[in-house]
Formats: sequence, C-alpha cells, structure tokens
Amino acid sequence: MRNAAKYFLKHILRTICLSLGLSACTQVGESPKIEGDQTLGGRQISAQLLKRGQEIYLGACASCHGVKGDGRGPVGLHQNPPPRDLRQGIIKFASVPVGELPTDEDLARVVKNGLRGTAMLAWPVADADIKAVIQYIKLFSSRWQKEKAGKPIVVGKDVFAGKREQALKLGEELYHTKAQCSLCHPAFSATFKHDALRDKDKSGQARVDDTSGHATKFGKDVLRAGDKLEDIYRAVAAGVGGTAMPSWSNALSAQEIWAIAYYVQDLNLRENQRP
Repeated sequence: MRNAAKYFLKHILRTICLSLGLSACTQVGESPKIEGDQTLGGRQISAQLLKRGQEIYLGACASCHGVKGDGRGPVGLHQNPPPRDLRQGIIKFASVPVGELPTDEDLARVVKNGLRGTAMLAWPVADADIKAVIQYIKLFSSRWQKEKAGKPIVVGKDVFAGKREQALKLGEELYHTKAQCSLCHPAFSATFKHDALRDKDKSGQARVDDTSGHATKFGKDVLRAGDKLEDIYRAVAAGVGGTAMPSWSNALSAQEIWAIAYYVQDLNLRENQRP
C-alpha cells in the first residue's frame, strides 16, 4: 500500500510539472534517437522494445532523470540526493565490481525496489515494462555500445545462518581492524568495546560520495540498497559505483563479508530500536 501511494504521488508531481509547462517529457526529439535494432551491452535489442521503453521513460522517469538522462528533470532539480545521471552508465548498487557495467538484473532491481532515503521509489509495474525501460536507458551512455555488463558477484549461502552471535563477533573485529570500515563509515551504534573508536569516528571526516555528500553513517543513515543481509553483502562485495567504496570481493573471504554484513545490519537495527 505504501509503495502504491508513493507511486501515485510521483505521478501527481509529474502531472503538476506538465501543467505548469516545466517538463520537456513530450519533446521526444531531445531524447536518444531510435534507428532500428541496436546492440547494447553485447546484446541485440529490437527497435520495438526500445520504443516501448522510451514511451515509459518519458512518461514516468524523465520528470526526475531528464529527457536527456542527465538527472536534471524539472522535479529532479529540487531533489537531494539528485537523480542518477544515466549518461555515466553507472548505478551505485549493483552486483558487479565497481567500474563495470551493471547487469539487467541490477537495473531491474533498482526500478522494482527503489532506493531508500531517495526519491527513487519502488515501481509496481509489469516486468515487461521494466524490461523495456532498462534497455532504453542504456541509450544514454555510449558505454553500452562498447562494453558488456560485468560478471556478477554471486551472493552464496549464508555461512552464519543460525549463528548470529558468532557472525557479530567476527564482523565487529573486521569492521574496526582488518577492513577498517570505520575510517570511512562512522559507527554511531558501535558496542562499548569500541567506544574509543566510535568517538574517533564521530569527530572524523567520512569520505565523500557522489550524491549524499558523505559515506553512509551506519546507525544514522538509511541503508539505501536495503537492510537485508544479502543486500549488505552485495554492497560490500561489489562496492558502490561512483563512490570511494571499492569492491571487497578479492580482499575478504565470503565468510568475512557475511560477518561484516551481520555487523552492519546490527548497527542499523540497534539504532532503529532505540526509544
């Protein structure tokens, strides 16, 4: 029900913009031209599917992301964080290592689930429409004409299923030592054992990312890609596109990434449960 209400609200905003003459959503000539079938990401995409995607994008996405995909739509100009500039061929939360093109599944997941703490809402639309629009947005970046999507990092079996306390103990140690997550991510809800580190984190300068202005403060900021363990695992393993958060899949074992995922989730949960 909540997603449906957000979906309706976004369409109301778009309608207002159109009525005020603020949107260029009907100016198809400014959007990428569709001249027959195209090869995008190493796959042949039909002109028919791209045209369907264009129709959906101009009607539902351009008010925020802009007709040109530059993130400067009439509604998007007033959003913080701003909408994604689709011309870069980058999304923040993907399953592939940072720097590689996202998979179709990555793009579809963002459209379906949205990004918490932003104006990118979950879209309750048909899978066929999502398939069409994610192909169309590839036309904004020339990367899709030259490169293929990266190889996704598989989120395997949770090795700590039923052993949460063990995971938290290892995750806490890794967070503050080997992985040194706290150098960028202040852990505001860190346990008493690490009070000194926590206080240092609070006074330090977290690294800047490309939208929110700082690295996520666990226990303070919303987890944009979701707060499920697999969502956190994916963000740690693959990294976060367009930010200083690298892929940790080659530096940490799957067991270690799972442990950090448990600890980060715990930081978030403990903060949210405070009175």
